Amino acid sequence: MSEHGFGFECPTYWGKTYSMDLDDVWNGFYIYALAMDCYEIGQLLVLPHSKGMQQRDRLEVGIRARNLRLEGPGQEAWNHACDLCCYVFKDENGAMRISLSKHYFEDMH
Repeated sequence: MSEHGFGFECPTYWGKTYSMDLDDVWNGFYIYALAMDCYEIGQLLVLPHSKGMQQRDRLEVGIRARNLRLEGPGQEAWNHACDLCCYVFKDENGAMRISLSKHYFEDMH
């Protein structure tokens, strides 16, 4: 048995091991999150892959595309106004205003 708990090792020509570092964990997190986001909207995750390109640069393309899609109305419930989180009122000049709900402030005490 190896030190990793597996009965075999990766072939040396793979240039990989079964050990993981923090970069592996973060890369896995971002790839999974981007893949799930694409799945939810019925698209394939397509990231650039060219020789010499860093993983952070590949992921940045996908993250920027997702962020642009989610700006403003792209986010779920972006324009809702429920009594639990906000309320609408007229100020002293008669202008309509929106603010955090009084329930929000009551829950703080």
